[in-house]
Amino acid sequence: MELNTKIRRFQETTASTLHKESCIATSSDDGNKHVNENDAQVALRTLEDQLAHIISQTNMEEQEYEAEQNLHKQLQQELINIERNVTLMEAIMKETKELQELTRYPCQHHIACY
Repeated sequence: MELNTKIRRFQETTASTLHKESCIATSSDDGNKHVNENDAQVALRTLEDQLAHIISQTNMEEQEYEAEQNLHKQLQQELINIERNVTLMEAIMKETKELQELTRYPCQHHIACY
């Protein structure tokens, strides 16, 4: 969201700067052309700096996004592993319980027979 806002502001600044430059260029005389060219160069340099800043910020955002995506994948895999372990533990507990019942039954039956 913040990046989109900055891009929008940059586009608005660019459009207004270009509009101002075209108005100044059409209304100026030869004496002012030199000053307008310097202003245009300054404006161009400012726009280039803004663009470089936006590109840098975009790269940082992309790196953060990739890091979060990797973390999400790791957590997803960890969840799958934990769920698999829980299922395995439940199966072991069930088998252990059944084994305990089988070992109790013959003893109880054997005592009742005497």
